[in-house]
Amino acid sequence: MQGDPPSTDIIRVFPNKTSTTFATISGIVSDIDFDAARDMYVAVFDRGMILKINSNGEINTFVTGLNNPGRLAFSKSGDLFVLESRNGNVLKITPEGEITTFATGFGDITTGSLYGGLAVDSMENVFVGSMGWNNTVYEIFPNRTVTTFASGVSDEGYWDYGDITVCSNGEIFATEAGRGRLFKVVPEEITLFAIGLTNDAHSITCSSSGELFIGRSGSIVRISAR
Repeated sequence: MQGDPPSTDIIRVFPNKTSTTFATISGIVSDIDFDAARDMYVAVFDRGMILKINSNGEINTFVTGLNNPGRLAFSKSGDLFVLESRNGNVLKITPEGEITTFATGFGDITTGSLYGGLAVDSMENVFVGSMGWNNTVYEIFPNRTVTTFASGVSDEGYWDYGDITVCSNGEIFATEAGRGRLFKVVPEEITLFAIGLTNDAHSITCSSSGELFIGRSGSIVRISAR
């Protein structure tokens, strides 16, 4: 971030590891994701909005009036799911910008039980991961039924602002930023997959080839998920 008021640069990194600034956003960017047309959607946390940026870098407002949007994830059908970090609501937004509340009750700012991870699998099940003291990954089915997928993400009782991702084979991975650890999550079983991801491993995504890309402060780490 830079400037006053704060702004955030979105950096494009090429396969040859060179990079360039793709866009500069006024506000604090908490997450980005792409739709099937490869347009970018940007959650601006402090401004309560989501922006849409096309491949030419043209920026348009997609929706406004959100409560601190944190994570974004597109479903296979093209709906955008958004996690409102401050109140723990999961929103569902159609490609036309129609907003509905998909699920509620995932966070309480007074207890520190906020939520930092969101992912959608190929069956359009939504996964929400904690960044508070309960160390739980929840699964929300398309009919909005909520179940506990796995608990105990961190053995010290605190998952420090982590993120989750679902690979094409259904495997789920979760980062623990504070201690730089990576976990593999299956129903009711969590295993330590990698350590040493220092400098705040906040964000994670899984490529179509099964590689994990983890964003840290000032760098990106690539790890094979196989």
